[in-house]
Amino acid sequence: MNRRFVTYAVGKLLQVLAAVLLVPACIAIVESRPLVWPDSVMDVRLLGFLIAIPLSFFIGTILVFLPRQELEGPGVREGFAIVTFGWIILTLMGCVPLFVYLLFTTDGSGTGHVFRCFTDAFFEIMSGFTTTGATIITDVEVLPRGILFWRSMT
Repeated sequence: MNRRFVTYAVGKLLQVLAAVLLVPACIAIVESRPLVWPDSVMDVRLLGFLIAIPLSFFIGTILVFLPRQELEGPGVREGFAIVTFGWIILTLMGCVPLFVYLLFTTDGSGTGHVFRCFTDAFFEIMSGFTTTGATIITDVEVLPRGILFWRSMT
């Protein structure tokens, strides 16, 4: 199996994810009031996107530039590896905004919250990426608009 090509492709997917996350981040910026620098950055509706975007772009860029030699074309094995690792890694990066929202809106126990733990956020984004339609959210109206838009994009 050509591991260099798999690394390169997953890195490109992470860079695309960072670009796609800009759209719900813009919605979260518009939703967060006031738009004063220190207050808007620490707004919980925006903070998850501000962590996920540079993190996924940075990791993606490292993975893209990691293979230094010329890349060979993909085969069937590489395709399976790209899909498998791509889904897992993109879901891990994609659930960061939901998980940050969980961490900063409750006391950590998750009582009375839409997402009770990291697994709930992971499941919600994975079900979106795989288009299963399954959800754990009973009251969608509780979530901020940026997170709702991100959830609908997945």
